[in-house]
Amino acid sequence: SLYALSLSSRAFARVSSVARVRKVEPTTKRLSGYNIFQKVCYRDPVFMRKIEGLPAAEQVRAIADSWKQLPPEDHADFLEQSRRMKKDACKEKDDCEDKTPQPKKPLPTYLLFSQGAFPELKKEYPNFNASALAKKSAKQWRSSSAMIRRGYRDLYEQQWKQYEQKVREWTSGVLPKGEVEEVARFPEETKPLPPKRPLSSFVLFQCKIRPGLCKEHPGWTFVALAKEILKEWRSLSEETRQEYTGQSELLRAEYEKEVEEWISKHGPLPAKRRKNKKMTEFRAASRSVW
Repeated sequence: SLYALSLSSRAFARVSSVARVRKVEPTTKRLSGYNIFQKVCYRDPVFMRKIEGLPAAEQVRAIADSWKQLPPEDHADFLEQSRRMKKDACKEKDDCEDKTPQPKKPLPTYLLFSQGAFPELKKEYPNFNASALAKKSAKQWRSSSAMIRRGYRDLYEQQWKQYEQKVREWTSGVLPKGEVEEVARFPEETKPLPPKRPLSSFVLFQCKIRPGLCKEHPGWTFVALAKEILKEWRSLSEETRQEYTGQSELLRAEYEKEVEEWISKHGPLPAKRRKNKKMTEFRAASRSVW
């Protein structure tokens, strides 16, 4: 039976001595007296040999039966150790609460703008949820003037300087010497994005024909639409294709000019992003058409 697997009186003495000499590792989580006894049992080789081969549920039950058979003085030892752990955890918590919390970084320019725009949008659109209000706020931000954006930019720079000062004060009072974290400096100018690549002749044709096909066939999938667009492209005359090719070449010339200006101001173009596999296959298929 499971009671036959429980600890003998000699094993009780050994487990109790192990618990007194080998303390359970300090942890922020408080362990009960039974949890401490359970850890000691798992470390006792004699007891583990007795329950070896039993399922996990049976092993837990054997430990619980052994806990019930412990003498009162051993129960008191484990409970006292649990109380000491709770006291140490409370002391650590009080020490942490006494420390000044680390300063928080300021909000970016757009979040500063949306923070002020949300209350007005809530009054104007009381039935809108958070997602719809966020879209309205983003639309307002995109349509805002450069002067308004510059104002939020200046506010962000001012808050960032205050944040740097607070971090210096916090690190000097909290962190030991040699471990002061460096605060990332705010860049004076944010590098703008490079010019976008021009559209090819096929993509220009696709942008023109796709809206009509979507209205005419609303239930079509992306693949069905792509097949139909390719079919329409194949049926075009050479003159019509040359018109789209001419538009694409004009866009390409403008793009190359913009790239030269961008490189002269901001240096070389950034590394290419990882390509989307599906879009790469679709573009390859569109190029093979003509």
